Amino acid sequence: MRAVGLISWETGTGQNTVAVNLAIGLARQGQRVLIINLNHSMRIFEWLRKSSGGEGLSYNHIYSSSYEVDFVYPDARDIELEKLKYLEYDYAIINIGGEEKDFCKQGIARCDLIIACTRLKSPDECNNLLELQSKVKKYRQDERGLDLILPMQIHSGEWEINSQRLFELMEAFGDEIIADFLPHCERIHDLFITQQSVWQIPQPAIIDAFDRMLERIKELNS
Repeated sequence: MRAVGLISWETGTGQNTVAVNLAIGLARQGQRVLIINLNHSMRIFEWLRKSSGGEGLSYNHIYSSSYEVDFVYPDARDIELEKLKYLEYDYAIINIGGEEKDFCKQGIARCDLIIACTRLKSPDECNNLLELQSKVKKYRQDERGLDLILPMQIHSGEWEINSQRLFELMEAFGDEIIADFLPHCERIHDLFITQQSVWQIPQPAIIDAFDRMLERIKELNS
């Protein structure tokens, strides 16, 4: 079983979107996948649960979804991830959240691969990611930093500022760990409302971008 962790230094980076679509993409290829939602955002629960039915969230309960992806919200008082019976899965997608979350240390230490989601919005983007990497290194058992930086929510009208941020990241981290960017549009933003994946929306460019993300992550895990 391979554990892929998603982390960010701020909210609003599309982390839930990546977690769900990465899991669905792997499941579409026949992999058994569990999302471990450490940041306790309700969005994944609302996105993947089979039916509304008025059923509330129960911590530590492993839910199934119509996408053949399972998900669980560990109890905040029980942070020993090994107690979760997910070793039967091929992949665990660990949604770690921000680096100040209670689960950060345990989530990071459990991951084989750490991916940082970023928006390229802040002029301090590079410094904040470098600071995040230094904290990740402390918690990883092998003292590695970030394995992949995934630029999210890129708007086509901001190429100049996006390019500047990307060059800063390449200079600081090396271009080999900077993934192709994922575009932003209302259809992606509303996926959790419509309970769809990116592979269900008729926009080939977006599907292609997420396919590239999926293949890049699989390569890093091979």
